[in-house]
Amino acid sequence: MSPPPPPPPKASPVDKLKKALLLLPIDVQEALCVVCGVLFLLVVIDYTWWYIVSGVTMGSLWKVLRSRFMKADIRGDLVCITGATGTVGACLAKAFVERGCRLVLIDSNVVMLDALENELRKLGCSQCISFAADVTNREVMLGVSERVLRDVGHVSILVNLASMKSGFSFSECPDHLLLQSLEVNMISRLWTARAFLSHMVDKNRGWIVEVVSQDAILGATGLFDRSLPQQGAVAFQNCLQVEMRALRRAVKVVTCVANIEEPHDAPHRYEASVFPQLFTPRRSPEDLSQRIVNAVLSGERHVYYPCTATFIPYLQLLPSFLYEGLMNITSLDTHRTLRR
Repeated sequence: MSPPPPPPPKASPVDKLKKALLLLPIDVQEALCVVCGVLFLLVVIDYTWWYIVSGVTMGSLWKVLRSRFMKADIRGDLVCITGATGTVGACLAKAFVERGCRLVLIDSNVVMLDALENELRKLGCSQCISFAADVTNREVMLGVSERVLRDVGHVSILVNLASMKSGFSFSECPDHLLLQSLEVNMISRLWTARAFLSHMVDKNRGWIVEVVSQDAILGATGLFDRSLPQQGAVAFQNCLQVEMRALRRAVKVVTCVANIEEPHDAPHRYEASVFPQLFTPRRSPEDLSQRIVNAVLSGERHVYYPCTATFIPYLQLLPSFLYEGLMNITSLDTHRTLRR
């Protein structure tokens, strides 16, 4: 007669807790993960609060001093803005006119370019010319740069604002829209920088400003065709900054990450929840334009606007379960609405 089978091992309290948690709805599990992560961060901050407060205080003080007493003089400088007919581009052009700058406007919309040029002349712009050009065409941009250098002069500030999005998910996006978005959001920024950078290096003075959306860092469902190339644009800016430092050239590279939405963009096909507005609320184009101009004047290298967007890159340092739970609850990357 065979001996009776041994009794099953008793479940430990930890195993019972795991089973109980697995029975909870997925939303409750995600909420618990976020709560545990916040408690963990509070414990860490409790031990390191002095260093955090000291670092933030010194950084803020240095930022205020630099913005007040170390401003560059850009009066009379030539500013080139791509994607100038957009909301942010028009406001940025007006902000530079207030600083006494001359302007070169580049866009594909001829009618809006003429209207913006006339409006800037009425505001007192001393010199303003516009080019209806395709920024994705290398030969066209080289021709524009040569004509600008011959007729107007050396471009001191280049602002890349040209962007587009299709609003499709990865599986739905047509091939031609994907290629067009890659060319507009990243390749065009390479050609414009190549067209004007050499003169800045020769003069040992200049600014290259890249304005990208916050989804260039975070990524978002339905916006991959803009997120992917603009991530490449941010990497290009970082490499260019390192190269200028290695060459010991005073060409400043400014990267502005902002919560921007142009009215001519394709609509977002996945409506996000109200939580992203709490973390990265949209500001007016006028405020964003003034922030970019102040960054150029004070020599800042990285601009996050609104300031709450500064914390977005650090979210990816969280544990994976906490990061995914936070994304699903807040819908910062719109995963929640895609799942519905």
